[in-house]
Amino acid sequence: MTSSAGWVTGGASGIGAAVVERLAAAGRPVYVADAAPLPPGSPATGSDIVDVRDQAALERSCLRAAQTPDGLGIAVLCAGIGGTDGSTCDTVDPRSYQRIVDINITGVVHSIAAATPHLRPSGGSIVVLASLAGLTPFTGNPFYAMTKTAVVGLVRSLGPSLAAEGIRIAAVCPGFVDTPMIATFRDQFTAAGFPLLDPGTVADTVLHAASTGESGTCWLVQPGRPPLAYNFRGVPGALSPDGTVSEVPNSGPF
Repeated sequence: MTSSAGWVTGGASGIGAAVVERLAAAGRPVYVADAAPLPPGSPATGSDIVDVRDQAALERSCLRAAQTPDGLGIAVLCAGIGGTDGSTCDTVDPRSYQRIVDINITGVVHSIAAATPHLRPSGGSIVVLASLAGLTPFTGNPFYAMTKTAVVGLVRSLGPSLAAEGIRIAAVCPGFVDTPMIATFRDQFTAAGFPLLDPGTVADTVLHAASTGESGTCWLVQPGRPPLAYNFRGVPGALSPDGTVSEVPNSGPF
């Protein structure tokens, strides 16, 4: 058991609330940053009303967690939205499009930036909630899939550099989860007999991802299956004139 603090964005409901319960049950003080207040009975130690588009507010909230006696040990980034009302491939509504990009992508970037300095002193973990839509095509909501694919790419790319600083970062990519985000079409799943993930199952995978596997790993979660480290296909390397594979240089603009 560790007593270092947890910081959870989007921890007032859904998967985030389940993560808060798991972290608190493990003996950690848990601080939440969410646009909504905590529900009655939440085991969180404290919370801040935060819009993840506000980087300064995220930094203040994360600092509260980091100022606990044992510092910050884990940041779990669950804040996100699913809707892009008014946007289609033919017509992109600027407001709804920008909102999902700002919350699902930029909000994650801001949250990682807020947590990383507090995790460096003794190491720790960042776990980002992505989605199965970040691994496979999701024709029903392509803009949502775009944001989650971006998060997957960010986590994979940050993995090695953060590992060098003693910080593990991972993404958890669940299929459909029984949360308020799917409330408007839950009946369709029920009628079809399609199994939904329980938020607690995803929260268990978050804790697994925080302590297992290489930094940058993306964990796939589907009903009835154990969490799986997703095996991305290898991309062929560039060939030099002599036929050897060339490595991308570490310096330069890349």
